[in-house]
Amino acid sequence: ESQPDRWVGFLGRFDRCGWDVLGVVLLAASVVLFLALTGLTQGVFISPWVLLLRRYLGWGSLVACMVLGLFGLLALRRHIPGFPGINLTRIIALEGWVFALLPLLAISGGTSLDRAEGGLDGGIIGWGLAELIMTHLPALWGTVLVAALLVLFTFIGFGVFPLILHLLEKYVTEDEIEPRSEERR
Repeated sequence: ESQPDRWVGFLGRFDRCGWDVLGVVLLAASVVLFLALTGLTQGVFISPWVLLLRRYLGWGSLVACMVLGLFGLLALRRHIPGFPGINLTRIIALEGWVFALLPLLAISGGTSLDRAEGGLDGGIIGWGLAELIMTHLPALWGTVLVAALLVLFTFIGFGVFPLILHLLEKYVTEDEIEPRSEERR
């Protein structure tokens, strides 16, 4: 039995109580991490993690903090009827969103390794991805590609596509029911 299976089994024994404890721990860790990232707190345990996150993710470390908090909320709200389930397609799209955001942040900072190592822009990961893209594509096309991927992953990951389709369907059906005022004349 693998380690993740053991944790799920452990949490399963406590059913809701276990998920609630996990949710509270993740939310608390997210708050402490956010306070440390903004410089409002520091400590022997949290400071090395903040340096590691900033170095490798840059400004994306705030996204990691939000993801940690989101997982905490999902664990707390797991038993609420009607709460949306976790969709693997959306999770993968959100991961793609992060890996499109980091190089875009690095490109916006001028793809400087010094800035990336200092915990700015997209960090070392964003700088590496930006360098990889820029070595194979001209700067303008690389930026356009990364921005387009970011928009695509945003639509898929945050569930914007169904909303857009619903609005388009609503617009088309309203247009069919009521002709435009120009056509009435």
